[in-house]
Amino acid sequence: MQKLLGIKFWVTAFTGWLLGGIAFAVMVYSYLRESVRALLGGWSDRLIPAADTAVPMLMGLVVLVVFNRQVWCWACRRRVVGRILQRRVFPDLNGEWRVELTSNFPRLDAMQAAARSVKAPRYDTRAFEAVPLSSPLVLRARITQDWIDVRMELWSEDPASRIERSVTTSFDLSRGPDGTPTVAYFYRQTNRAESLTGTSQESFDGAARLVVAEDGTSMSGLYLARGNWDSGLNTAGTIRFTRI
Repeated sequence: MQKLLGIKFWVTAFTGWLLGGIAFAVMVYSYLRESVRALLGGWSDRLIPAADTAVPMLMGLVVLVVFNRQVWCWACRRRVVGRILQRRVFPDLNGEWRVELTSNFPRLDAMQAAARSVKAPRYDTRAFEAVPLSSPLVLRARITQDWIDVRMELWSEDPASRIERSVTTSFDLSRGPDGTPTVAYFYRQTNRAESLTGTSQESFDGAARLVVAEDGTSMSGLYLARGNWDSGLNTAGTIRFTRI
């Protein structure tokens, strides 16, 4: 149910329902305007102009609350409201994060070496842990989140790093059967042109799935990159976000 009708759907549906209700009330009010004037008598000269002003302001307020990221951030910082949003909706992910990712490339390299030469060490896929994953690569990420949308940009501050930039093309927030907040996203990675070697690609797509800590200070999971998939050299690994 959460996958098909997630948070974005319910917020958008509620907003549409609320705005539709206000619009319907305005139509009814306009149709019965003269009847209301006759019913209220002298009070109508005060109430009708006030209603003419209040209705557009109310609709504008609804749009502001739903589509303004600052309102979401403000609500998340409130003790009571923030606790409700964190437990019932989703933890606030806004801000910058330290990202550490590892890759299975050393295992791919060992597999290729074993295939090229009988003198190379034998690689047993059933004992893959004998070849460790790569050392963690440290990156930075910035996440912007509001009531209905989440975006993330990831980059490297190391000029020697192959990764130049990564941006999300799709971002989904959900909760598992046990209520654990989960992030799943697709991304487009761009590598530095000067770092390309051999079969390296300048850009490619990938996907990741993360489990979010209840306090919203960290996320961890696995990622899968599509680069060089046609030659069987696409990489995967672990990824961990820690709030800065």
